[in-house]
Amino acid sequence: MKNLRELYLSKNALGKNGDMDWRWLFGPQIIKTLKLLDISNNKIKYIPKAIWKLEKLVTLKINDNEIVKVPATIGRIQTLRYLDISKNQLETLPCSLMQCRLEHLDLSSNNFHLVTDVRNQKNTTSNGWELYIYSLTNLASKAVLKNKLFYAPNIIPWTLAEFLDNAKMCVCGNPVVNNEYIIREFDPKDYFRVVVFDYNRSVKFECYFCSSKCYIKYC
Repeated sequence: MKNLRELYLSKNALGKNGDMDWRWLFGPQIIKTLKLLDISNNKIKYIPKAIWKLEKLVTLKINDNEIVKVPATIGRIQTLRYLDISKNQLETLPCSLMQCRLEHLDLSSNNFHLVTDVRNQKNTTSNGWELYIYSLTNLASKAVLKNKLFYAPNIIPWTLAEFLDNAKMCVCGNPVVNNEYIIREFDPKDYFRVVVFDYNRSVKFECYFCSSKCYIKYC
């Protein structure tokens, strides 16, 4: 499948038997050529964090599933222009999505309206400054990601490669290597050209921060 550009897997009961093995999607050839992925109308409950490895992906259709969360790594797909995540069970979106230059985003028929008060919602026990006292591993990982250095499990420990693969993005676009976030409201229409939404209101975004400067700016 070295020349595969479009893959249609709609209505195949994917995810019906529980957790999926996604390794078939990230072969060394397909990640370089795939531009359209349609896995709509299945039973999928999550999208793999490694979705960002589809470096040529332009269109992603994951509507009509049972997805409760979009991975923060999705913001690393710089080519993504069309995203349909309608008819799922989403309550929030990752702020990294704002780094995608989406021309069309369908958010309709989700559970965004269920999250009503976001003033104090966060996944952090730190005071803001403590988030940015990094270990040597974290500092090295940020440097690798920021400078877009090549890495692979055969040249660095696989645990470190996995750590880098799961890196998130700050609202400013820089890499983030911690798992703490706060929830903030934004209007998707301010960031994306066409937004399909069944509520004329803001959406809750999980925001990760690369530095105390960004944390203070948005908190």
